[in-house]
Amino acid sequence: MNQEDMPVQSAPGARAGFEPTDWHSVIAACKSDPGVSRRALEQLCSAYWYPLYSHARRKGHSQWKSDPSQTIR
Repeated sequence: MNQEDMPVQSAPGARAGFEPTDWHSVIAACKSDPGVSRRALEQLCSAYWYPLYSHARRKGHSQWKSDPSQTIR
């Protein structure tokens, strides 16, 4: 079995489902203060990366197409 055919396994402590939207972080990510914006964006990326990745894998995208640094089409 090659790596692309392997099932998606949860990272320790990761949840495949989406958490409720943290609108305070979304708004803070749009702030002009770079420190506030960066911290909020890091929080959002941390919260949503794994659910988005696992969703893409369940939809049949390969590991490489599911990589957040690649565009999924």
